[in-house]
Amino acid sequence: MNIKKLFIVAMFCLAACNGKETAVSNQVQLNFMMQVGTESLQLNSTKYSNANGDIYTIEKFAFYISNVILRNKAKNISYTEPISYHLVRIENTNTVSISIPAVIANNYDELQFSIGVDSKANASIDKLGDLDPANGMAWDWNTGYKFLSLEGRYFPTNAPAKGLLMHIGENENYKTITLSLNKPIEVATGKTSTITIQTDIAQLFKSPNLINFANTNQVMGGEDAKKIAQNYTTMFRVSN
Repeated sequence: MNIKKLFIVAMFCLAACNGKETAVSNQVQLNFMMQVGTESLQLNSTKYSNANGDIYTIEKFAFYISNVILRNKAKNISYTEPISYHLVRIENTNTVSISIPAVIANNYDELQFSIGVDSKANASIDKLGDLDPANGMAWDWNTGYKFLSLEGRYFPTNAPAKGLLMHIGENENYKTITLSLNKPIEVATGKTSTITIQTDIAQLFKSPNLINFANTNQVMGGEDAKKIAQNYTTMFRVSN
């Protein structure tokens, strides 16, 4: 018997002696589909009109979701993802998928997550993974993270194009969203369940605060950031 076969046998025996099998993760996949109103998001090329009638393009768009919770409201059962920080960044496609592994098997009819990074994680930027400052979502002039980042251009009437920048952070702009699922998902061993979330970027400038780009086009804090943060609570809708 060669060394390779001996190794395979030894590993088989070890597993048998421990009485354990390799666990298969119960996974939930969150699919964020990016839209601007009824149109699919297209970076750089497509011009959009906001609720105020301002014409603009989007060149970069990213945001954090954190502290993901799945609930079965009828049974009062919930699953909270540990170490729950995910960067949703649009690059070559208008859909971003986030995987939540090892979810407790059950049926779930409600999804909760927050936009941004909670105050504990936001107190320093010495982390890895999605919170790594190398991802470009940490402030370079202050401690903490950008919860949402949108960069592009807007086109005033009879005037040259101007830059459009929305960098929203700070603990006061950490917002929690709760979404009821149209149909409960079943999480079971070896199964990947999906939740599709339509993400309407147009809502950032529409409701409850109407944004006029002539007055609000460079936002990195203050009252305008609070208005954008209030608006991003209306940005999400479950479509399945």
